[in-house]
Amino acid sequence: SKYRGKGKNPSQKSALKLVEIGPRLRLKLYKVERALASGDVMYHAYVHKTPSEVAALKSRKDGEVALKKRRREEQEANVARKKAAK
Repeated sequence: SKYRGKGKNPSQKSALKLVEIGPRLRLKLYKVERALASGDVMYHAYVHKTPSEVAALKSRKDGEVALKKRRREEQEANVARKKAAK
């Protein structure tokens, strides 16, 4: 019997080439931050906070930033005072 298509006769040989197209990945978004690794979390798939918890974290972070700025200014003043004393 004859087969339809090129190279399909029983007396002919045909070749098949397989090509890998890569892994199948299923990605899921689980975290969105405002800035790269330093901003507040806008969305998280597993952690849900109430607005009051978010406000408390923001106020604590603002306090830490203010403290860091005050310490830096104090350190710069100390360095300037020591340089003037020399």
